[in-house]
Amino acid sequence: MLKNDRFLVGIVVAVLALVVVAFVLALRQPEPEFRAEGTPDGTVHNYLLALRNRDFARAWTYLSPSLAGYPATVEAFTDDVMSDPSSFGLQGTEPATLRVRSAPVESGDSAVVTVDETTFVDNGLVDTGEYSGVFTVHLKRDGDMWQLLDIN
Repeated sequence: MLKNDRFLVGIVVAVLALVVVAFVLALRQPEPEFRAEGTPDGTVHNYLLALRNRDFARAWTYLSPSLAGYPATVEAFTDDVMSDPSSFGLQGTEPATLRVRSAPVESGDSAVVTVDETTFVDNGLVDTGEYSGVFTVHLKRDGDMWQLLDIN
């Protein structure tokens, strides 16, 4: 019986060690940072990060005035985002990751950047899921900067 107790204690200690290692690794993940804005993928990354950080003033600066339904002011943009946050990728309690692909398709003053989105859903102990999707962002060059024209 003593051997079984040691074996069980060993399993518990190993599981606890794995939990601690996973926790430390999760805490060591670097915070997302803004990138250089002179590239289409950098602009899209910065727009999405500004939205995620709820820095709506910065996110609004990445929008082209040619955008359909362009909000004329930061306040109008903020109202749009807050009235339907899920349309802007601001999930409620479901965590999501966004990965901007770094190879935009450019032709002259226009570009298309693809973004991979993965949403993790937790519906209980055994019913967890992951949903993946892809969307594209169309941009145009305005001087040295890129601006968002459309997201679909």
